[in-house]
Amino acid sequence: MGKNIEMEAEMDKEIKRIAGRSAFAVVLNLVVMYFFVFVVFLIQLLSEVLQNSTERSVIADSLDRIMADEGYLEQIFMNNGTGCILGSVVGLLVVGCVMKKKVSLQEVFQKQNTISFDSLLKICIVFMGLQFPFAILDIFLEWIFNRIGYTISFGIEASAARSQTISMFLYAGIVGPVVEELIYRGFIMGSLRRFGNLFAIVISTVLFALMHTNISQCIYAAACGVILGYVAANYSIKWSIAIHIMNNCIFGDCLGYLLQLLSKPAQDVISYGLGLVLFVLGVWIVIKNHDKICNYILMNRTEEGYYKYACKSLMLLFFVIICLISAFSVIEPLP
Repeated sequence: MGKNIEMEAEMDKEIKRIAGRSAFAVVLNLVVMYFFVFVVFLIQLLSEVLQNSTERSVIADSLDRIMADEGYLEQIFMNNGTGCILGSVVGLLVVGCVMKKKVSLQEVFQKQNTISFDSLLKICIVFMGLQFPFAILDIFLEWIFNRIGYTISFGIEASAARSQTISMFLYAGIVGPVVEELIYRGFIMGSLRRFGNLFAIVISTVLFALMHTNISQCIYAAACGVILGYVAANYSIKWSIAIHIMNNCIFGDCLGYLLQLLSKPAQDVISYGLGLVLFVLGVWIVIKNHDKICNYILMNRTEEGYYKYACKSLMLLFFVIICLISAFSVIEPLP
């Protein structure tokens, strides 16, 4: 009896420690990311001012005009792909340093099982099918908030926005997915897998979803995180990276650019039509594989108390609270 209590206390301490370290690594990654975005933003801003004039008084006037134009500032900041690429790469290195004692690179890239083409195709269809119901959910949430005099349109538009610069396209379509998978499905999930695949998938998904700090993106990212976590845990992180890139690059930016060539009604018909088809196929695949999914959950169910131990981490709780505050900050009064 005493030995069991001692083992439970040790497990409590270890899970709390790793959960806290994981949250700390994500916080550091976000800080580094925003730091580089802000620095590159300032460089671009000063470059824009200096192109107009080199006289000190005129520079000050130009800077005042630019700072007063919130739309212009937002455009520069939101399309700062160079800062995002630099920040994400350096942030990944920081996370690797923080988590290196808990998981090695060899473990991150370790192949578990061979995935068949049939399984990969089904997973991709289910993954892509998530876009349709969450697009409808965004519309419903906006309608609910409108009824009480508020809007989340900024968050919805930000999550659906396409890249406007080459650097942002490279970040959103390639660099971002690779870095995010290595951080969340690699270092973080890898460090938690000793406590069970399901536990590792859930905790890494929570961190991944909240990291987006946007109501609309958080909900969608949570669903995506579960699928990507399953793929990385049972097959290889290489496949979760490939699916993430496919989602962001091909079905995000590239499809969006092609649809821009059409009229708005045609865009909506193709976008929602394709989304509906993928959603229906995804639901059919899930229903057909219901028993396999249930068996996987049962075989990988988390030991009692593990989630409670993780929630005792002050760093994890701090991260959750800060991200939730940021996520709900997109709620604004209707004009």
